[in-house]
Amino acid sequence: MSYRRVNLANALFFLPSPLAVLLPLAVRSFTALLSGGVRVWLDTAWVDLVFLAVLGCGVLLRWNAMRVAFGADCLGLRRGVLVREEVLVPTDRLVTLSGTGYLPLRPFGVRLIAAVTPAGLPGQAVWQVYLSKRDAAALFAAQAGETAAESPAAVYRPKHGSVVLLSMLTSNSLMGFLMLAGLIRETGALAGDTLRRELTGQVEQLGSLLGRVLPPAAATVAALLLICWGAAFLAEVTRNLPFRLIRHREVAAVHRGLFTRRDYAVSDEGLCGLEIRETALSRLLGFGSLWLRAPGLPQGRGELLPAVPVVSRRSLAAVMGSVFPELEPVRPTVRPGARALPRYLRAPLAGVAACGALYRCAGQWGSFWRPWVEAVLLFAAVGLGWYALVCLLDWHSAGVGLGRSCLTLRTSRGLRLCTEVVPLRRVAAVEFRQGVLVRPGGRCDLLVTVMGRAGDRIRVRGVEKSAAWALLKEAGVLIDEEL
Repeated sequence: MSYRRVNLANALFFLPSPLAVLLPLAVRSFTALLSGGVRVWLDTAWVDLVFLAVLGCGVLLRWNAMRVAFGADCLGLRRGVLVREEVLVPTDRLVTLSGTGYLPLRPFGVRLIAAVTPAGLPGQAVWQVYLSKRDAAALFAAQAGETAAESPAAVYRPKHGSVVLLSMLTSNSLMGFLMLAGLIRETGALAGDTLRRELTGQVEQLGSLLGRVLPPAAATVAALLLICWGAAFLAEVTRNLPFRLIRHREVAAVHRGLFTRRDYAVSDEGLCGLEIRETALSRLLGFGSLWLRAPGLPQGRGELLPAVPVVSRRSLAAVMGSVFPELEPVRPTVRPGARALPRYLRAPLAGVAACGALYRCAGQWGSFWRPWVEAVLLFAAVGLGWYALVCLLDWHSAGVGLGRSCLTLRTSRGLRLCTEVVPLRRVAAVEFRQGVLVRPGGRCDLLVTVMGRAGDRIRVRGVEKSAAWALLKEAGVLIDEEL
C-alpha cells in the first residue's frame, strides 16, 4: 500500500481557530494605539505580518506531511511533523462512508470524505480527508462493490413533489400554521384578502376566529414565524433535491443536494434500522416517509438520513420491498389493550387541566393581561387537541411485531408517529418498566436499546408484559423464562 500526497484543500484541517488568530492581533493593536497612536501601530505592523507568516508556514508544513493511501482491503492516512500518526481502517469494517461537496469547493472538484466504523463515537469519523471527485467516486464504487459489468440491484428516484412534501414536513410546525392563520386576519387589506380568496372556507373561518381573540402583536410574531419557516423550507428543498437512492449488493447509497452535494453509503452490517415517519395528518391521508439509522449520518443524535421522501403507503411498501427486502415491517402482534388508553392520554389531559386552572386565574390579573392569556390558551387548546389526536392514533396502532429477521415497533415521539424496523442482531437490551398502578394489571412499558443509536431507546407503552416476553423469547432476544 503506497502513500501519496493530498490536495491543498486538506490544509483546511490545520487552520487555527479565528479566535486564536484575531485575539493576539487585537491585543497588540490596542496596546500600540494606546501607547503611541496610529503612527506607532503602523510602524510595528510588520510584527502582525510575521505572526501570520509563521502560522501560514506551520499550516503548510503539516499539510505537506499528510499522506493518504487506498489499499485493496485497507484505507491509510498519515499525518504529523514532530509526532507521526498513521491511521489504518479495514474497508470491511466501514459502517458509513459519506462524501460532501461544499459549494465553495465544487469548482475545484474537491469533496470531503469521512469514514465511520462501529468503534467510532457517534458523529465522529476515524478517517477524514478531502479527495478529488475522481478518487471519491472510485472509493464509493469500491465500498459498494461495483464493477464495470455490474449494475445496482435497485435504483429509486422520487418525484420532485415528494421531496417538496418531505421538506415541508421537516421545516413546518403546527404553531407556525396557527400564527399564519392569525396573520391572514390581522393584515387585512395588505395580503389577507388575496390569501382568503385562495384558501378554502374552513381555513378562512379559522383565521377569522383567531383574529377576534388575538392581540395585534400576533401579526408581527406570525410574520416572523412565516419568514423563518420560509427560509427553513428553502434550505430543506436545496438540501434534498435532487434525490436518489441506490441499493447495491450489501450497501445502500443515498445521493442528494443541489448546492452542497451529499453522498452516503451505509453497509448492511452497520444499519441500525429503518424508521417510517408519519404525522397525524399524513397517517389519516395514507402518506409516510422512510429514514435510515446508522452511525455517521448527518442528523445528530439518532443519526437519521431520509431514504424515501413522502409517498403513499402503497408506494412506500413497494420501495421497501425492492430496496430493503430483509427489513420488511409486519403488523404488531403484541398491542396495548383498552386499559392502556389512560396511559396514552395522560399528558394531554394534564395539559387541559393546567389550561383550565390558568383560565380561572386570568380573570384576577386585570383587563390588560386577559386578551393575551386568552390567546395563549386558544393556541394551547388547539395544540392539545392535536396532541390528543396523535396519542389516540398512537394507541390504536402501537405494538410490537416479529418478522423474519427484525422487530417492528410502532410508537410515537412527540407529535410524530414512528414505525421502527430493527434488525434482531442490533438489539442490545430490553427493559420492562412497570409503575405501581399498572403492575397489578400485568402491563408495562417496553424499552428496546439498539446498538449504534447513541443511548436512544425505543419505547412502546402499555403492552402486556407476558405477551412481550414470549415474543422476545421467540425472537431469541430472551432465553430465560419470565421471572
